[in-house]
Amino acid sequence: MELHDKLFEIIGAYDRFVYYVYTLDGDNEEAISILNEIGVWGGNITSIEQVFERRSCLSAFWRFNDHGSKLNEYSFCNWPNPFEHTPWIANQKNKNIARYEVMHGWAHEYFHHFQTAHTFERALGMSSECCGLYNPIEAPAWWVEGAAGVFPNYFLKEIYPDLSLTKENNFPTPKRKGLVVKGWLRYGLLVEDKICSAIYCDWEGVYGEVKKSMMGQGSYDGEGKSVKCKEFTAKEESRDTMKCGVGGNFIANVYLAYITSYETMFFGILEDSWEIGFPASFEKHVGMTMDEFYVQFTKFMREGNIDDPPPQGFFPKEPLSKLVDFSSVDSG
Repeated sequence: MELHDKLFEIIGAYDRFVYYVYTLDGDNEEAISILNEIGVWGGNITSIEQVFERRSCLSAFWRFNDHGSKLNEYSFCNWPNPFEHTPWIANQKNKNIARYEVMHGWAHEYFHHFQTAHTFERALGMSSECCGLYNPIEAPAWWVEGAAGVFPNYFLKEIYPDLSLTKENNFPTPKRKGLVVKGWLRYGLLVEDKICSAIYCDWEGVYGEVKKSMMGQGSYDGEGKSVKCKEFTAKEESRDTMKCGVGGNFIANVYLAYITSYETMFFGILEDSWEIGFPASFEKHVGMTMDEFYVQFTKFMREGNIDDPPPQGFFPKEPLSKLVDFSSVDSG
């Protein structure tokens, strides 16, 4: 509730968002009753095992399978307890630090709901994607996922000091500091390092990795993909062909905001996408086509020396709530 209150305060409270977190061995009868009452999957759920088998986030359902009315469409996060069923969360020794990572993912999915709310009856995606999306706005994956990555990074950085979790554990400011070294012994990462990893606070480090890769060096390989992020191209428009991964998408969207504004990046382009489509809206708000943007962004990342830091102002110092006024978005 604390996290959602802060999400509502900064980005706004958007309805038709159902987020269900559960344990398989818990008492889920009341929750299943509520899911059936609002018509999830036709309102015919009889067991928690049925829910678990269809776990996903962020999927959609229509109240009682009424696909004919956009007003009946809901965003749905069906998330079994991450401390049991999400390996990279469940395997972390410090569960309190792991909670920050859960919050990051939670905010990421809520931003997707924000994006979807402003496409109205059109799908948030591209016609080349699977499953017959209805009249998609042709939004590329690098923006859909990238903007939804920038948001929680900035959001968690702002609210971190005020969270009960931070205060009750007296956690330090997240920083990238590295290993603890005492003589010849090398210990694990410091607490501030671990929290930094959980909320993705090392923006300069990601910038450096992507820059080195685009300049032909470094080890950044697009979140485990075999082909390095050597340049930013139209391949980043599809999740199946992208090579620059989470880090590359994050930096590309920060660069987009850097040459325009954060309001343009987060929702300015989105506002006109329902009417004219994302590519045309991108050109209208950015002043260049997406292909021209790819060339310019790649050129920008290859400028100067390989170890150069990002230019001044690339990562703004203002908090998200001061940087962007989400209340100004046109809801149609």
